[in-house]
Amino acid sequence: AVSKRTALVMQLAINASFISMTKSLNAFPRERKVVQAETKAGLYTPVPYFLGKLAVEAPLDAALSALFGVVAAPLNGLRAGGRPALYGALGLMSASASGLGLLIGAAAPSVEVALALGPCAMVLSILLGDVVGAFSDVPEAMRPLANLSCVRWGLMAMLAAEFTGLELDMTPEGSAAGASGGGGSIAEKYGAPKGWTGPPPPGLRIATGGAAGSEDR
Repeated sequence: AVSKRTALVMQLAINASFISMTKSLNAFPRERKVVQAETKAGLYTPVPYFLGKLAVEAPLDAALSALFGVVAAPLNGLRAGGRPALYGALGLMSASASGLGLLIGAAAPSVEVALALGPCAMVLSILLGDVVGAFSDVPEAMRPLANLSCVRWGLMAMLAAEFTGLELDMTPEGSAAGASGGGGSIAEKYGAPKGWTGPPPPGLRIATGGAAGSEDR
């Protein structure tokens, strides 16, 4: 079912981003004293240090998340044709979450504060990045902030990887619902926000001619 695949992809995105951020939150606070001493000595400035740290940490987090996807996707029956793109999106999203964790860790005065702020920032990123309406609709005033959510872009890319090329065959009952609701009721049935007028997940096609949908496995 489309709704089950959408929920699975969202869980992959949430788990991978949380793990990557949590792993990187205490990376900077542990080295703060050393970095402060070396920057005072004029060996380097904070920006090159941060970029160097990001260049080391982010690829590792991306690789681990991609490996997580390599194991989870086949076990849960995700579409074989979309798996390479899904792995890539999962890795890039995790690298972004790792960078956010490093930024919070650098700004926090201690490891304890970083570990407290990190989950709050990630939960906000998840809520703002919920493109399928699983939790709640994003308030109109906060929609510009949704563009800053790493989960939003990662989830959209993963949904596109999974559903692009698939076709949803509407039953007579579904066709009637779609005709009366402008397609919104069908989309809502498969996880889209209430009032959604577009297709369900990105890339999914709705067939109205009664032909059976095809699926690349």
